[in-house]
Amino acid sequence: MKRIVFITAALIIMLSQLYLPFSNTAAFALTDGGYMLPETENDPEEKNTPAEDGDGSQTDRSAVISPIEMKSISTPQVNAGSRVQVNVTFKAKPGFFIRSVELKTSNDLLVFPFDIEKTSYKTNYSDKESALFKVNLRARNDAIQNYYSLFYTVTYFDGTDEKTQGFELSVLVINQIDETPETPDEPSRLIPKVIITGSRTYPDIVVAGDPFEIQITLQNTSKETAVKNVKIDLSEAGNAFLPSSGSSTLFISSLAQGESCTVSMELLSMLSLSPSVYQVTVRLNYDALNSDSQIVSNESISVRVTQIPQIKISPIQTAPASAQLGQFINLMAGVYNIGKSTLYNVLVQISGEDNILTESEVFLGNIEQGKSGIVDTYLTAVGLGETTILITVQYENEQGDVFTFTSKSDYFVSETVLPPAVDVPKPTENGSNPYIAIIITLLLIAAGGLYLILTIRRRNRLEAIDNKADTHIMDLFLVKDEQGKTEAADEVE
Repeated sequence: MKRIVFITAALIIMLSQLYLPFSNTAAFALTDGGYMLPETENDPEEKNTPAEDGDGSQTDRSAVISPIEMKSISTPQVNAGSRVQVNVTFKAKPGFFIRSVELKTSNDLLVFPFDIEKTSYKTNYSDKESALFKVNLRARNDAIQNYYSLFYTVTYFDGTDEKTQGFELSVLVINQIDETPETPDEPSRLIPKVIITGSRTYPDIVVAGDPFEIQITLQNTSKETAVKNVKIDLSEAGNAFLPSSGSSTLFISSLAQGESCTVSMELLSMLSLSPSVYQVTVRLNYDALNSDSQIVSNESISVRVTQIPQIKISPIQTAPASAQLGQFINLMAGVYNIGKSTLYNVLVQISGEDNILTESEVFLGNIEQGKSGIVDTYLTAVGLGETTILITVQYENEQGDVFTFTSKSDYFVSETVLPPAVDVPKPTENGSNPYIAIIITLLLIAAGGLYLILTIRRRNRLEAIDNKADTHIMDLFLVKDEQGKTEAADEVE
């Protein structure tokens, strides 16, 4: 019996020696549920354990502090062809401030299954700690039922620089399609359907007046039937785009079951277009491979159009026309929006070359098409010589792209010229000043003249009153004389 125990113990020792090279621990740990393998360096949970710093404290190395957080909301749902209001709240950590939130879009149906109805889904904020971003989206009629991701970009200020942080929100698009298996007894279910799965333009944002290329990806969604004679007609209700080749029709000979095909056309945008999103109607005509019946469907794609901002600065007016050292200068100028788009966040910076004039800054805000902003500010001449006044206008378009425009005007600053000195008479020997006698004499003359004027006016008024009284008395005498003559005539009779 002792021999059996000894052999068993020897076997256990040998097995443990064989296991030790492959383990970082001495042995297995026995639990109530059986054996538990020891933790190793490759254990993924070990990466999330607190690490010990040099001072003995522990810090969670895996914790990543996000300056901006998106409050969780339930997954939005929308039916194809319907609208959905998506409201997302972003909250900044203390010391961080939100400046803008933008929703990224795409013409690819499989990425962004919504109609693009605006040139930009972006909202600017004035250093907000919490921002509510609202967007109203319409799901496309041909959207495929699936979960999609909405991508947000948040621009924030950390006290020193502007930075961005991305967020993702899932949304469910529902498209009720009858998926009943096709049978020979129901030939209508064998009718194929061609849809637009994606489109894009080159460039992504079209400049009004410039040519651009539009690409459209079509797919035959039928798993049973091919299509032939696919004709694609492009049109826009307001004739905003014209085909460069003269024809707005494309042709595909056939599409097999489930096959996709990409076609392209070059178009020319009209110069008079306003910045907006234009809907291009795509009319599809095709036949089933084993049938001569024509199938017609209409789809729409979005094309973003922008205008290059154009401004003009009126001639710079300064008062005075030239200044002396240390003198204040009033500067006025007009900023005119002569383009077809709104100028956003217009900022005017005024300065002089060689630091001869102080700098100034005027914020005009947004300037709509055909409107103007007035610059009215003051500068100080702090140097001498000829200089150039620089007016730099900084502004943005709908996409947030920054533009600058500079206007110049020559200016001259001279030394300060003092007025000529006036000799002041010295006091006489008795301490009196001759100016005092002159002032008193002038005052006496003025008082005498005033008295004379008042006297003449009073005399004239009295004469007028006397004349009026004399006239009134003469009138009374004439009346009485007439009455006397009348009475005498009566007595004679």
